[in-house]
Amino acid sequence: MAENDNNQNQKTIIKDPKTWILTIVVLLVVVLAGWWWLYPRHASLFTSKVEAYQYPEYISLGSNYVFTIPKSLNVYDRAVPGIQILYAGDLTTKTLDEAYQHGGIAVRPISGLTDHSASAFKKYVNDTYVPDLKKNLATDVSAQFDTNNGSDVAQVTVKKNGQQLRFIYLKNGQHPAEVVAKDETDAVKKVEQTLVDVEASDIKAEVAPISQAISNIALLIKNQKGSNLYKISSADLRSKISEAGLIDALKAAEPYTSQPSQITINGMGYDGKINEFTVVMTFDPPATGDKPASGVLYIDKIDGQWQLKNIKLPSIAEPVKAN
Repeated sequence: MAENDNNQNQKTIIKDPKTWILTIVVLLVVVLAGWWWLYPRHASLFTSKVEAYQYPEYISLGSNYVFTIPKSLNVYDRAVPGIQILYAGDLTTKTLDEAYQHGGIAVRPISGLTDHSASAFKKYVNDTYVPDLKKNLATDVSAQFDTNNGSDVAQVTVKKNGQQLRFIYLKNGQHPAEVVAKDETDAVKKVEQTLVDVEASDIKAEVAPISQAISNIALLIKNQKGSNLYKISSADLRSKISEAGLIDALKAAEPYTSQPSQITINGMGYDGKINEFTVVMTFDPPATGDKPASGVLYIDKIDGQWQLKNIKLPSIAEPVKAN
């Protein structure tokens, strides 16, 4: 009976399994209309420390693309919904414009491009994207078209008073995406060269099973099923904590895990060998005025199965250090 109830819970959450979107987690992927986040008119975007991925590779679950994290940069995917910000050190800037000025890079899905043909992509860039930049950012905008990794791409440069203001790399494909920075640095080029659709990546075969494993774990956390969670954990985790200790840890986290918004997961960091993933979970504050909380799941592939290797349950957000 318990198994049937668990299956029923998952069925009510999975709307389209083919999209590989996690069950139980609510993916906050807000694709913002226009290019609102490109401009420097927004203050106080980053009001507290946020979790950072420091693994070599990153996959955006909601947007279904993968890219390599350039050396010395971290990925923050909680500061602005739907955007991954690559930044050296702690993300302490107040606006995206400030982040760009300090060498920051933003990666996000492209909205409004449903026809993925080469002609439609070029028309979109020339007739929609560039005019919008001229209207909202600066009038000196140029675009060049090329191909990369089998996808149609465009490189857009924005200048103001002769000074470089933005460099934007747009990738067409099954999941169109853009990379935004002040200049095309070596780090930006690294992201350009490695930004691919999930279906074209070396991780394509693992997205569904790893997503399902994370979904199951999140469901157990949400439902305070400490004994069940302990059973599906790796021997490494069981050597570090007892079943009773894990149950107590879940109870201590209940003010966060019981929130109606459930658990938010935007993406995963992994080591490039596709055998260990780091997953940052976000929890809404339990009460007005409380600070947001976060947790981390470390998932390992052991004997062909994805298992929970380690877990960090909700605590006040602070940067994640990779093990």
